Amino acid sequence: MSIKKAIKLSKNDFNRVVLMDVLPYELPFILTNEGFYSLLNNNSKKIDCFISNDFFLNELFFSDNVTETHPLDYKITKDQESERVLSLIHPKAQIKFIKLYKDYYQFMIYSCSKSSYSLRYPYELSHLYIEKEKHIENQIDQYKDEGINLEDSEPIYTSSFFEYKQYSFLYKFYDSYEFHKIEKKFNHLFKFDIAKCFSSISTFQISKSLKGVIDHNSSKNFHSFEKIFEDIMLFSNAANSHGIVIGPEFSRIFSEIILQNIDFKIKSKLDGLGIYEGQDYIIKRYVDDYFLFYNNRAIKKQVHKNIVEMLSEISLFSNDAKNIEYNIPFITGVTRAKSEINTLLSIFFERNFNNEENSNKESLNFYYKISNNLISQIKCIVYDNKVQYSSITGYFFTIIKRNITDISSKIKNYDLKDMEVFTRKILIILDLAFFVYSMDFRVRSTYLISQIVILINELTVNFKVINEKSIANDQDFLLSEIMDNSYDRIKKKIYDEVTISLKNAIGKEQARYMESLNLLIAIRDIDRQYNLPELLLSQIVGISLDDIEDYEKDVNYFQLMITLFYMYRNKNKYPKLDKKIKNIIIKKLSDNQVSIFNSSELIHLFFDSLSCPIISETDKKAIFNVIYQRNKDKIKDPSELFNYITKNKWFIDWDIKTIDAIKKLLMKKELRQAYGN
Repeated sequence: MSIKKAIKLSKNDFNRVVLMDVLPYELPFILTNEGFYSLLNNNSKKIDCFISNDFFLNELFFSDNVTETHPLDYKITKDQESERVLSLIHPKAQIKFIKLYKDYYQFMIYSCSKSSYSLRYPYELSHLYIEKEKHIENQIDQYKDEGINLEDSEPIYTSSFFEYKQYSFLYKFYDSYEFHKIEKKFNHLFKFDIAKCFSSISTFQISKSLKGVIDHNSSKNFHSFEKIFEDIMLFSNAANSHGIVIGPEFSRIFSEIILQNIDFKIKSKLDGLGIYEGQDYIIKRYVDDYFLFYNNRAIKKQVHKNIVEMLSEISLFSNDAKNIEYNIPFITGVTRAKSEINTLLSIFFERNFNNEENSNKESLNFYYKISNNLISQIKCIVYDNKVQYSSITGYFFTIIKRNITDISSKIKNYDLKDMEVFTRKILIILDLAFFVYSMDFRVRSTYLISQIVILINELTVNFKVINEKSIANDQDFLLSEIMDNSYDRIKKKIYDEVTISLKNAIGKEQARYMESLNLLIAIRDIDRQYNLPELLLSQIVGISLDDIEDYEKDVNYFQLMITLFYMYRNKNKYPKLDKKIKNIIIKKLSDNQVSIFNSSELIHLFFDSLSCPIISETDKKAIFNVIYQRNKDKIKDPSELFNYITKNKWFIDWDIKTIDAIKKLLMKKELRQAYGN
């Protein structure tokens, strides 16, 4: 049982843009921007200075001393066949977006309110969050909600700066009354999308969309919302006018403004042809996915032709390879697969956890056979419905998560004498979860499997704590040994499965990707005895130990910082990595081709290295000295600046426990759509 509590959000706190709309969804759990956000709030009520007496920091974050910044680009797995490049923009650019949102948020909302086709668009500022207060016994349920309370010392998150209509996820449209209402009226559905939408959008298209070509050409240098938005997009992306950075929410808003203008033109053109929305057709667009509902084939052909023509005017094109036709009922292989997955898992959990009387305890002696059978059934469901695992992963893990949460709430009801049977059931769940994860190795899947790992780890810890006292009173040492053995088996199972996943990633050359790096964070605090060997860790993060002095230029900020975070609890076990990482950091910062003033990677690397507790004072001074030597004329008091940077949190939260980091970030991400999907 839970009690709902309303939390009001401050509409005047535009600094919260850096917590939500400027960061990609697919980031390390530990990169929160919370330190950066707090420093912005603490040092100024205005968005124009950082520390009043420090010229260097003010110039670094607020001045116009550079005309462009270079984002940190990194790869994620998009699907089984392809990758996607996302971008973490420079903090100076992030601050520019604070100013843009503050000055023009109303116009941003207005510019996204023109289309009757769009399924996802901002319509007002986030102003209220309904939080569920939970009983202390069921704290494991924390994963389900998110919000932001700006008066707390540690902010909780909403999904974005704006509230969105109509659907936060596409599946909600499929399940909606609106979809079923459309299905009653139209017999056919044609689904298609824009090929490489964000990579193909030109920044100047926003001005053309809002002003028209003639007005755009005659007012290029005028001060306006569209000109400022375009300039910041250019500033964030190394002045590239073709293509926008992929990952942050502001890119979706930028593209939504442009695509809503196209929607408006399409509707006007069709009206002129006597083809009317709601009567002859219905178009729905979710970001860059189109859904065309129709009855008449000739109408469909004419509508699709006009959409393609309008998109081509701004150099966007339909991805014909992904065109799909459906006839009523509009049920897809994905829908059928989800239904069958739900049935399969419901039977398993009902039989083994919800109705102990029907549980065949003898069969659990060979629990791995049950695992194999369930895995075979999952494989058949995916194969028979001709879907990819990525289509059912989120649904699968949601069911698993919900059931584990339910088991946790009833943990006191389990008989300690059945601990062995209980353990085998948990091992079956882990077998299923890691099989599905191995079939869909993406960042989103890593977030989900990390949730499962944390939930199961907390479940077993709670079970152990609840029963330790009764065991001590009864002096039943045999029972105590059984419980400890069960707890260790579950932890080792998690460690073994994660290790297999990471080794597989090395073989597929995906180990350096965000998927693997986040998996490292997820297992760091399970048990110190299960820390990875130094050589394996170095292979996973892509840092060679052959030559400690060798400069591996391609090793990026994420690899370096996550490795340090993983080493934090047991630094002495990784002496070679420790030394190699510090050498790479210093050599990266010494690169004369870029600087912390224009490189997102270098500024993040500089500040998070100096705030990292695992790096010694001596090494921090060596890192700081690289920047000081290049900026002596701008740094008046190096000691004061060094102390300020090292004593504050910036972009990464080094002190957070792995479990807390994942909880917080998963709550933040729960309602956001991943670009990897």
